[in-house]
Amino acid sequence: FRSVCLIFGGFGLLAIASMTGGRVVPVKRDIGPMLLTAVFAVGGWHVCSAFGIYLMPAGRAVIIAFTMPVWTALIAAWLLGERITTPVIVGLLLGLAGIAVLIGADLIVFQTAPLGAVFMLGAAMSWGAGTALFKRFNWSIPVAANMGWQLLAASVPVTAIAIVSE
Repeated sequence: FRSVCLIFGGFGLLAIASMTGGRVVPVKRDIGPMLLTAVFAVGGWHVCSAFGIYLMPAGRAVIIAFTMPVWTALIAAWLLGERITTPVIVGLLLGLAGIAVLIGADLIVFQTAPLGAVFMLGAAMSWGAGTALFKRFNWSIPVAANMGWQLLAASVPVTAIAIVSE
C-alpha cells in the first residue's frame, strides 16, 4: 500500500508541477541532495512507521511519531546552525507536555512493545532529519516537483523492503 501511494503520489506531484509551468526535471547538482533528503524524509519515515504501527497500537504509535518537531528543532540546530530560542523551547516543552498527557497511563504499552516504540521514534527522527535537510539545500525546482521525485526515489527501497518483509 505504501509503495503504491508513493508511486502514484510521486507521479501526481510531478504532473501538478508540470501544469504550473515551472521546472520539473532537477539539475544535476540537486540529485544527490534530493536522494539524501528522500532517504530520511520519505524512506525512513515510511519504513520505520510501517514496522512501528505493526508492532504496537496505531493510536499510541502516532503519538510518538509526532515528536518530530522536537527532532527537527534539534537536528536543525546542529545541521543548520539554527538557534533554539526561548519561544522554541517553550513550544517544544508544551508539545511534549501534550504528548505526555496523551500517553499518560498507556506507558505500559511501550513496555509491552518496546521495538514498536523504537521504530516510531526512528520514524520521527528520520522525518525530522529530512525536514532539516530539505531546508539546508537551495533547490532549482519547485517544492511539488522536488517532493514528487523524492516520493518516486523512496518508492524503490520501500517497495523492496515490503516485498522482502511480506
